Amino acid sequence: MTGLIIAAVVGIIIIASSIPLLKGRGAFLMAGYNTMSDQEKAAWNEKLLCRSLGKLLLIAGVWVMAIGVLSYFDLIWIINVSVPLSIVVLIIWIVYINKSPKFRQ
Repeated sequence: MTGLIIAAVVGIIIIASSIPLLKGRGAFLMAGYNTMSDQEKAAWNEKLLCRSLGKLLLIAGVWVMAIGVLSYFDLIWIINVSVPLSIVVLIIWIVYINKSPKFRQ
């Protein structure tokens, strides 16, 4: 039961942090972007980057809560599948952001 509560709280925090990003704000939440110089930031479409990260965080928040529920019902195998799947999705997202010209200005 404790794991379910922790997963719910973490999921809610992740979803709450996705809300300003989905609105195109909150670039300070993006690791690496907030440390760029102003000249480097000018090369990126900040609003589109924020929205993309917001979508990813929204999916991650729901995913965390789903894993919590499934592990509560002793479906531990889902964790063994979801961790590598999450890593693959994150790598694909990072490559897509860096290679797609629509995120550049």
